[in-house]
Amino acid sequence: MSYLDKTFCASPNCKNDCGRQMTDLERERLIYLNNDRVSYGYFCGEPSLKSTNILEHIVTISGKQ
Repeated sequence: MSYLDKTFCASPNCKNDCGRQMTDLERERLIYLNNDRVSYGYFCGEPSLKSTNILEHIVTISGKQ
């Protein structure tokens, strides 16, 4: 089971129109809970594959490195 049993938006320009944006508060909770099970999907448009390393982008968003 992933964090909050929810799929968060991994779109680089997410403005939370999808209601799934990973907020700073949720990032802090993930770090506090030492949780590494986060589900991501592109709900607000996909990044350009030529200019974005998707895995690095998702890892950076989740606060894990």
